[in-house]
Amino acid sequence: MKSTLLIWASLLSAPAAWAVDADVGGYMRVSTRPDFQGGDGKLGHWNLYGRLLNESSWVALDTRLNLLESIPGSEQSWAAIHARIEGGSILNADAQGGALSEMRLSQLYLLSGSSSSSPWIWQLGTLQHWTGDLGLYDMRPDSLFDQSVGGAVQYRGDRLTGMLGIGDSGYGIDPNHYNTVLTAGGRIRVRIANNLELGLGGEARYEPAVAGNVNAPYI
Repeated sequence: MKSTLLIWASLLSAPAAWAVDADVGGYMRVSTRPDFQGGDGKLGHWNLYGRLLNESSWVALDTRLNLLESIPGSEQSWAAIHARIEGGSILNADAQGGALSEMRLSQLYLLSGSSSSSPWIWQLGTLQHWTGDLGLYDMRPDSLFDQSVGGAVQYRGDRLTGMLGIGDSGYGIDPNHYNTVLTAGGRIRVRIANNLELGLGGEARYEPAVAGNVNAPYI
């Protein structure tokens, strides 16, 4: 007990250099199924009436750890680690009972830039990227690199934004029969007016044959 108290005392008296600059945000919903008719309580079909009438329980937590703080007007480099944990099980709201096995670390990547004024940003880690959700249906029809991990460079200008990325999608496509799947692609988006934007993007995949790997394509 004495050693425990000494450890806590040292933590409480730690200098300001131990402070962590981090941001946390999230989203949650808890639902039940009181339809009293033996069904699952969902109302209608999602593709006709939207996701909001058919949603189940869900929780998502986004964190950003600033390794090097971005100072406006400064030429100092900056870097931040982003992580997203999400899942669809909450205690007493579903059959899984809030099991941690239903949660996943869906995104983990590093963003870095040379200065706060530079439009170029480097990304390492997961590469999933989309420009927005499709309203009530909560869909992302232009999502890229959903199964990829690798590196990318982004450009964020006033009217022009874009990205180029390259990585591996082997585990994302088939985690139980892994083989390297090289993935490369990008997108560009131009703001024509305040409420009008045009964009174009895509990705390509190549799975090489590997001698001796039963999961690789045969020549």
